[in-house]
Amino acid sequence: MDLPFAGSLSSTDGESNEEVGRSEEDREFFSGDDFEYEQTGTSEDDTSSSGSEQEDVVASLLALPNPPQHSSMQLTSQEKSWSLAIKHFVEKESEELCPLADMEYAVYAIISHGNLADAMRRIQGIQAFREAYRVDVSPQQGVHMIEEFLNQQPRAMLYIDVDVETLQGINVWNAGALDFNKALATEATWRTYIVGAYYMYYACQPTLQTVRQGHAVMADFTAFSWDTKHINEEYHSRYAGEMFSFFPVRFAKYLAFNTGFPATVAWTMLKRVFPPSLIQVIQLGCEIPMAEGEQVPSTLEEKYLQPSLQEANNRTLCRALDLLSLRAKNQALFQL
Repeated sequence: MDLPFAGSLSSTDGESNEEVGRSEEDREFFSGDDFEYEQTGTSEDDTSSSGSEQEDVVASLLALPNPPQHSSMQLTSQEKSWSLAIKHFVEKESEELCPLADMEYAVYAIISHGNLADAMRRIQGIQAFREAYRVDVSPQQGVHMIEEFLNQQPRAMLYIDVDVETLQGINVWNAGALDFNKALATEATWRTYIVGAYYMYYACQPTLQTVRQGHAVMADFTAFSWDTKHINEEYHSRYAGEMFSFFPVRFAKYLAFNTGFPATVAWTMLKRVFPPSLIQVIQLGCEIPMAEGEQVPSTLEEKYLQPSLQEANNRTLCRALDLLSLRAKNQALFQL
């Protein structure tokens, strides 16, 4: 399934590099058909082993095309040097950090751009996050936790994917449907929220080229309000301090639609806690792009939650499974 807005998010601030250009194999995968996803009804406590039904779904993804190593998983000579330096420090000099997969070293190298101190800060933060919240970065757990997030925050996450043209990861949000009070109600509900959010970003980095191209966000603020379910200092502090400020991602775009006064003020406040790379690319007051002759919807929800909320959620879960499985496959094969 192609994104309705595919091709409309081309980045102008990223670096171009002929060695790591996008391939036809990339386009074929990211514009391919979705795989069927069936709900399993597993409990939140059973995240590492979500039952035979989810295992069967993941097994069906063995038919995914082989990752195109010549392009989307290739490093420049400089990026490889950075990656090896990070690997050496983690495995030979650090007494606190656990060894990573080679692909993970490359991800941190691309994002930190040769800054070893920044890479170590991110690795330490994400390792602490994974340990605290029992994150195993498996496709099974990832899909399960995203499903739990969708159930806790209905109508908030509209879609995740990788743009077929730019190879940027994309999250589409209905910010007005988020309820931070519900997320913070208990430690269990907070784990559902923050781990689900983690996997939504992680799923959008199935190849090194998607990491390099960056991440684009589209968010609708129509129903955003002054209520603590939307503007909540405890939420923003925990979200940034426990995961978001460490996650290895370069933001290419943040397009904010239907932004009223509360949303504008909120973004001013968030400059204190959100990464500068995100704050720098926020575009408030964006208009929803439409195809020729199409009736203009008032919200992104009207655009994406079609034909029903359940079918839209299944579409999101299906794509998440595709992307997480490709990430796992690439990570198992990649070597520095």
